[in-house]
Amino acid sequence: MVTGAASSAAGDVEVRLLGLDDGVDLGVRTDPAGAFSLSAPATVAGRRYLLALGAVVAPQAVLELTFSEALAAGFAGLEVRDALGNSMEPLIENIDGRGAVRISPRPAWRAGERYTLHLGPELADPAGESWGETLDLEFKVASSTLVGHHPFTTVREVVRLGSYLFVAAGSEGLFVLDARDPRNPVNAVPGGLAFRCPGIGPPGSNGLQVNAVALDPHGRLFMGCGGVDGSAQLRVYDPQNLLAQIAAGITDAATLRAAFGAGSTLVADGFNVFTGGVVGTNL
Repeated sequence: MVTGAASSAAGDVEVRLLGLDDGVDLGVRTDPAGAFSLSAPATVAGRRYLLALGAVVAPQAVLELTFSEALAAGFAGLEVRDALGNSMEPLIENIDGRGAVRISPRPAWRAGERYTLHLGPELADPAGESWGETLDLEFKVASSTLVGHHPFTTVREVVRLGSYLFVAAGSEGLFVLDARDPRNPVNAVPGGLAFRCPGIGPPGSNGLQVNAVALDPHGRLFMGCGGVDGSAQLRVYDPQNLLAQIAAGITDAATLRAAFGAGSTLVADGFNVFTGGVVGTNL
C-alpha cells in the first residue's frame, strides 16, 4: 500500500506508480485534501518504482523536468497531450546542458482543462539508449477567476492592444476599455463613446452590429459588422490615432471619431438597399 497524507499533493489530481522492472502501472486520484491511497502489489527488493504526482498549474505555467542525464536532440517521446490525445506541440528546450528540460505552452494552457504529460518508450539519451517505458501523467490547469468586469448587454469578441481592450459589443458598437487596472476596466473614451458601422440600415438606425474585432501583427484593427443575415462591412483602422488622442486628454466626441476614422479602409459586400448607393468597395 502506498499512501499520502493530506496535502501530499493537490486535490483531485492523478497519482501514478510505475514499475520499471516488473510492469506495474497503477493510478489513483487524490481526494479534495490531497491525500491518496494506492493499493500496490508486493514490491520486490532491488526493483525500481517511479511514483509520479500530478499537479494544478497556472495557464502560463512552464513545466520543468529533471532527468538523470541529458536527452537526445528533438526530445522524441516527450510531449503534452490534450484530452483527445492530440499533441499540444509545446516548446521543449534543455536549460542546463544536462538533464533539466523546460516545457512551455504556446501560448498558454487552457484554464480549467486537463492535459497529459507523456513520456514514451522512445525517450532516449544522446547515445540512443531509450528508457523503454511509458508514463502518462495527467495534470490540470487552474480555473479562471473573476478579477473585474465591465457591463455589456452583448460581447461578440475581444482583442487586446497593450493595456487596452477593444470589445465588439453587437448593437452597442465597438468599445475601447482601459484595463490597466484589471479589477476595474473602464471605458477609455470620454463620455462612454462607442464606435459603430453606419452607412447600411434604415434611416435613423445605428447601422450594423459590430460582430467581430481582430488585430494583425502590424497593429491594425479589423472591425467586422453585420454579415449574419444581410449586408456586411469590414473596416480597417489604425487604432494608434485614437489612442494618441485619448492620451492627450481630448474629450470631444467628433474629434475622437475623426481620429479613429482617419486613414481607415472600408470594404462592403454589396449595395445599401436603403439608399441605393454602393458602400465601400464591392467584394
